[in-house]
Amino acid sequence: MSKETQSGNSADAAPDWSKLWQSQAESSSRMVEAWSGSMVPFVMSRVSEKATGQVNDLSAAIERMAQGP
Repeated sequence: MSKETQSGNSADAAPDWSKLWQSQAESSSRMVEAWSGSMVPFVMSRVSEKATGQVNDLSAAIERMAQGP
C-alpha cells in the first residue's frame, strides 16, 4: 500500500481498488470458461442421474417388498 492509502486518503486508493476489482472479474471469467469447457459439468450431471436412478430403484424395491409375494 502507498503512504497515502495508509493515511486514509481514499481518493488516491480508488484507482487501485478499481484495478483490483477488474482483475478479479477477469479471473472469475476465466474460471467460468475453464469450468464450462471441462468435463466436470458432464460428469456431475451423470453422477446426479445415477444417484436419482438409484433412489428410484430403491423406492421401487421397497414398494415391492411392502406389497408382499
